[in-house]
Amino acid sequence: MNKNYPLTLSIQPMNKKQPIISTMEDITLIKDIDSIKEDFTIKVLIICLWTQMSKFDANDTYSIETIMMHEEGRKIHASCLKKWFSRFVRYLKEDTSLYIRKLNVAPNTLSFNFGDPDSKLTLNPYTTVKECENFYGSPHGFPFVDFNIIGHVFEYGRIDTSEQDRSKHKMLMHLQDIEDTKLKVTLWSHNAYYMHDFLVNNNTFAPIVVIVQFAKVKFINGRPFTSTYFDVSMFFCKQRYNSPNSPCIIHSYIFGDL
Repeated sequence: MNKNYPLTLSIQPMNKKQPIISTMEDITLIKDIDSIKEDFTIKVLIICLWTQMSKFDANDTYSIETIMMHEEGRKIHASCLKKWFSRFVRYLKEDTSLYIRKLNVAPNTLSFNFGDPDSKLTLNPYTTVKECENFYGSPHGFPFVDFNIIGHVFEYGRIDTSEQDRSKHKMLMHLQDIEDTKLKVTLWSHNAYYMHDFLVNNNTFAPIVVIVQFAKVKFINGRPFTSTYFDVSMFFCKQRYNSPNSPCIIHSYIFGDL
């Protein structure tokens, strides 16, 4: 006798985890980031990274701060609080390109702004991160079409080591542009030693050109002054010889609030 057994179906629960990105059309440009939109993905390069210490304990790290840049050249300030280090710290490295989805967007309340928009991003427990292998923007975050100050070094002094604390060591450098405008730049701590060593080791008659990005200039008695800003400022020095008899052009890229 044939027995008719009921047909049974095994229904598996749907995987609700969505891919971080499916097509390039899913990418949101930095200029289009909106606090109203909660689910968006950005494609960025980390061009600068530093740690922010707790205001209650100088030995305790409060957050990791970054400046991120999209391929089009726009930049934005992004943070990761200490409680999320275990999830994201392995991705947060300078010169690393990433896809990042679902970040908090808030107004940037700092007195200065490292990025283009007036917003700041924060990684949260719903944020997902994926490494990107096809970032085509500037490798140093410097597009050469948007800078604040450019001039050659016409004078620099010795490093002032009168303070015992090395972070308070400083060097004064004078820049001059093609219109004969002069600017005093104060370099602090490791930036002072880095630039001083570079200038001494490249002691030629060719001009040393300094390009300053994210500059914050102060005017004292009508004269412009600027200085490096703690660990945010960074230098990239490149020496180029076109031929044995041609001038040497040295570019120094200064990133950070100066």
